[in-house]
Amino acid sequence: NLEAAVLRRADLALADLHGAVLTDTDFTNSNWWRARGLSVQLLDEFAVTFAPSPDAEESRRRDFTIWLNSRIGGRSVPSQP
Repeated sequence: NLEAAVLRRADLALADLHGAVLTDTDFTNSNWWRARGLSVQLLDEFAVTFAPSPDAEESRRRDFTIWLNSRIGGRSVPSQP
């Protein structure tokens, strides 16, 4: 149970969050996208809510950008009618 946990700037690479209660958990400037067990819905939500801020390490911001671009690149975008 990680409900309301503060994980600011945490290195979550390979952390197993499958089944964890994450209500009100603070992932500010952590690399949550490297954790395992997050649903697609949480990944989408966190990409907006917990994208690295300008205060995050430059390497973390770069890693997030690479991850996000690879994730977006894998999606099919519906064509406009």
